[in-house]
Amino acid sequence: MLSYTKEEVLAFQKEAKEKWGDTEAYQDFAKRTQEELPSAVDDLRLLFASFGRMQDLPADTEEVQAQVKALKDYISEHFYECTDDILKGLGELYVTDQRFTDFIDQSGGRGTANYVNKAIAIYVK
Repeated sequence: MLSYTKEEVLAFQKEAKEKWGDTEAYQDFAKRTQEELPSAVDDLRLLFASFGRMQDLPADTEEVQAQVKALKDYISEHFYECTDDILKGLGELYVTDQRFTDFIDQSGGRGTANYVNKAIAIYVK
């Protein structure tokens, strides 16, 4: 299982604040307690694992699109309000930032990050 050192987590937090610190989504995220995050991340692993098991299905099927909605709703409930624009950006981040790709692929198997990105792109059209 992919894990990060405390220093890496702090570096991620600093990077996020620099990139998105002035957004409403970041402000919502910053209000979350550090105690909530490990459990929320574990649940995200389960969501991505479900995507991994769906990779044999076309990304535009009802089942896969329902999983995208579940991911969007989960992010909104546990991290910040996830608009379609934010979701689209996350999908792109999942394949352009190796840290996200590694996390998602470890959770759901090789190719899951690309699959989730494709499914999200269909969802937000």
